[in-house]
Amino acid sequence: GGWGSSGTSSPKPVTKYEDDYNKAYQDALASLEKYRTPTPRFVNYDIGASWDKARQMATQAVSPIYQQKMTDFINRQKTLLSREKADVATGKSALDQALTRLLQDTQTQRGRTQEDTETNITDINEAQDFAARAEGLNFVAANRALTEGLSTGNMADTGLGQQQIQESQSQYRDMSNEQVRQVDNKIEAQNTLMNRTFEDLTIKEGRGKEDTTSGKKKLDLDLERFIQDQAFERDQTSKQLELEKAADIAQKSIGIQGQLVDQWIASLAGQGYTAQEIANAASIYR
Repeated sequence: GGWGSSGTSSPKPVTKYEDDYNKAYQDALASLEKYRTPTPRFVNYDIGASWDKARQMATQAVSPIYQQKMTDFINRQKTLLSREKADVATGKSALDQALTRLLQDTQTQRGRTQEDTETNITDINEAQDFAARAEGLNFVAANRALTEGLSTGNMADTGLGQQQIQESQSQYRDMSNEQVRQVDNKIEAQNTLMNRTFEDLTIKEGRGKEDTTSGKKKLDLDLERFIQDQAFERDQTSKQLELEKAADIAQKSIGIQGQLVDQWIASLAGQGYTAQEIANAASIYR
């Protein structure tokens, strides 16, 4: 172009024909839109969060039941343990009472044995005294008769007469000594029998004390084993209840999860979702 030209061309004006065409095209599109099937929207559901909530609700519902079961089991064990301890205490008391009676009996036997021994020794001594006096009198009478007989024959002062008197006196001493020896033997036998009886009673008491001690140890050992058995049963019961609780929680969680999904699907209609969209969501999450 020559001088004064702008170098740009002005836009061509839209003709009435073109304007009518565009409007008709837009109207046609709008008319067709009414017959077009809309693409369903995808409805997203946080299944992980829903499951966590379902499991939490199931745990809250189930846990107290199994906690109560464990509490009841422990309370039953406590009751049984109290009875077992009472039985042990009763058993020990019975052992102590039996030992007390045994010691009382042995002490009574000691006293009676000692009394009987003293009585027997007294009887022996009295019998010996009586026999000694009788023999003494017999000896005096015999010796007098011997002396008088020797005197009558004028033999009292002779050697033969003196020998006869000495022999008579010697026989009396021997008899007296023999009687004393026999008495001592009888008394010794009585004391020996008493001491042996005391020894037997002491052995009996010792065995009674040992039996009492061993009996109490056995009761304590039985109680210890009872407590150990209870601890084992408590541990096994706890594990079994935990397994059962876990199974119940899992089963209940599934049911609660289904209820939460149903509640969520039911809420979609109020959020503007179409029936098709709701049906699609139900097919995915149910």
